[in-house]
Amino acid sequence: MKLHCLFGSLAVSLLILICGARQADAREGSSSYSGRTGSDRTGRLAQRDQDRTQREEARKKADEDQQKQKDERKKQAEAKKLEQAKRLDEAKKKADDARAAKKTAVPSKTAQAKTTQPDTGEQDAAKLIEQAEAKFAEGKMESILEGAKLLQQAVDEHGATDAAAKAESRLEQLLAMPELGPKLMLAQASDLFAAQRYRKALNAFTALLDAFPDSAEAAEAKQRTAEIRNGNLLEKTVYTDKELEDARLWLLTGNIHKENSRPSNAGTAWRKVIEDFPGCRFAKEAGEHLAALPKS
Repeated sequence: MKLHCLFGSLAVSLLILICGARQADAREGSSSYSGRTGSDRTGRLAQRDQDRTQREEARKKADEDQQKQKDERKKQAEAKKLEQAKRLDEAKKKADDARAAKKTAVPSKTAQAKTTQPDTGEQDAAKLIEQAEAKFAEGKMESILEGAKLLQQAVDEHGATDAAAKAESRLEQLLAMPELGPKLMLAQASDLFAAQRYRKALNAFTALLDAFPDSAEAAEAKQRTAEIRNGNLLEKTVYTDKELEDARLWLLTGNIHKENSRPSNAGTAWRKVIEDFPGCRFAKEAGEHLAALPKS
């Protein structure tokens, strides 16, 4: 009986020891797991903060690079505008100089003579006027026409002189005379037509029709006008070097207006080329640019 009780006590004690060991192991495992979980969480938070910092720094750098690119493009655009404005001013100045030269400059073939001998142009123009008056004194229509050509020559070749101004005034008086004006205007227009300067010829014939619509010469002026227009002769007009330079400057002015986003001004300049210098290579180029403008 005693032996039986002893075995029973030992069994209970062994069972208690086993349960205690298991509980200790459970507490130790729980404590280890809890420690590892806290460490991992701290590591993940630190990594997240680091990733966020890197993203912010990358975004900030990207914003800075983008701003630098914007500033550089803006600087380049401003430089381009300044350069275009400079070119526009130069083109306008050239155009103004060309127009002024057209009124006052002496043709190149006499420029050197005028530089070395300032009075030569004045003297030459005066001689032409003297010869013209001699022709007028003959009283014949043929001589009068020749005299008018001499006056025109004085104006064309010596336009900067006082004598040329007198010749121009004298020519205007003759052109205003009903009995002489139509004949002189017809002769001038016919000479231009014969020289294939059809644009100026058309202007001259039109001026004759406007000034003397009921004259006998008006019939021929109408015929020549129709011939120029119907035969598309304006496209075959012969231009002087000076006229071609004027056309080129107007074309350049239109191009610069287009580059500076002024299509209306560009169109005006290009139409000037087309209307005043039809048929020349600059007019054809102006026509192509004008056709490419957006329709308003």
